[in-house]
Amino acid sequence: MSDPINVKDNLARWDGQRAGFYEIWFLIMIQRSTGHGFWIRYTTHNPCYGAEGNPGATLWFFFQPKVSSASPVCLKQTFPFSQWSTSQNPFQVNIGESSLKSGALQGKMEKDGIMVQWDLTFEPSSMTAYHVVPWFEKIKLAKSMVCCPNLNVPLSGKITLNGEEYVLEND
Repeated sequence: MSDPINVKDNLARWDGQRAGFYEIWFLIMIQRSTGHGFWIRYTTHNPCYGAEGNPGATLWFFFQPKVSSASPVCLKQTFPFSQWSTSQNPFQVNIGESSLKSGALQGKMEKDGIMVQWDLTFEPSSMTAYHVVPWFEKIKLAKSMVCCPNLNVPLSGKITLNGEEYVLEND
């Protein structure tokens, strides 16, 4: 699959050096047949000068069942900087064994006896929704830039949480 016209909005902006920097890519989705909600986030971070911690990357997974009596699941797994990589052509972000690229994300996490895997695809959008006017970034007026290159795109694939499969079909 070739990268869409708005791929530049997905590309990593961190140069691997600048202190006080973080960057995120995430998907929020609802399985239409059940109403269950899922959130998967890929993050890279580098602490400010003088702050504790080392550069690294983090995977997040959140499951919110529709039924209020069921318990939500939240996982966070941090990786050393050596397990983070990106490419620009084609666009891809890798954290550990998990990846996000134009039109697909795959990954897995295991923590505290909870195992989750995802293998999802989507047709990338041709438009980006900007939360901050892009020229604010050019004139250094905005301290952070937020954009959504794939707002409201249908997802297909499977999420497996502790052996239970959730199938998404253009959800």
